[in-house]
Amino acid sequence: MARVGFISFIIGLNIFCLADGLRAQIIDDFSDGNFDKLPMWTSSKTSGEDDYIVLEERLRSNGPAATSAIWISTAGEPTFINGILTWQFDLEYDQAPSGANNLRIYFGANMTDLSVLPSGYYVQLGQSGSDDGIDFYKTTSSDPLISDSEPSVSASIDLSIRLTRTETGKWTLFKSEPGSVDFTTVGTVVDTEVELGDHFGFLVNHTSSRNESFFFDNVILPFPDNIPPSLLKARIESDQNVMLTFSEQLDTNSSENPLNYFLSSIGNPVSSQLDSNTVVLGFT
Repeated sequence: MARVGFISFIIGLNIFCLADGLRAQIIDDFSDGNFDKLPMWTSSKTSGEDDYIVLEERLRSNGPAATSAIWISTAGEPTFINGILTWQFDLEYDQAPSGANNLRIYFGANMTDLSVLPSGYYVQLGQSGSDDGIDFYKTTSSDPLISDSEPSVSASIDLSIRLTRTETGKWTLFKSEPGSVDFTTVGTVVDTEVELGDHFGFLVNHTSSRNESFFFDNVILPFPDNIPPSLLKARIESDQNVMLTFSEQLDTNSSENPLNYFLSSIGNPVSSQLDSNTVVLGFT
């Protein structure tokens, strides 16, 4: 018990000096109830008010009761982590998408307003026909770079999407059930034609009755998070373990490096195990 008896001193020098490295990507689960802070999203205002709102910790479309195209976007410099850019998010729409009610997600767009066909890449969900899948395009061509072989969203949209790109331009599109860590590959392609811009966002086309029907959550973006996580509390779990709770989700590689933590009069732990925004430190 003496090993972790120095709990009052756990907020030590190394935790704060190395906290910058604990978070490498922007993560927005909208649990703060807004979309204008960390990260800051910009919404279209087709009715004079924002066309999106945060409702019950999810982002939801809130367009006018008329046929409209509404968008919301955020910006940051895409930053490779271990040679890979990663975007991920959850989507929900409880009807079959169509040519009138559909969704487009932009990656590396070159402007904030997504309604004017910016340069970049995008995923399309919902077109005309009954075999809608998850298709990946570049804005310079009407032919998909990756075409879903299954009608993944023909009846409704309720899934998580992950898109990655390597430094050599290899894109991989994945899908899964919301909340699942078991992603399946939709397809891969190598393409470097379009220069990546700084903007990411959602573009919804909706009819008058479906203006409040599109939901978004758990957005992960390859933008550097320049605000380090703060340590909220430290708790003794056992004779050899201390649990640290941080203000936000952490990067796996940095947070599971025991050398990033230091306990006064004891030194570094021998292990550190991450679970979202908590880390369990092990001492001998």
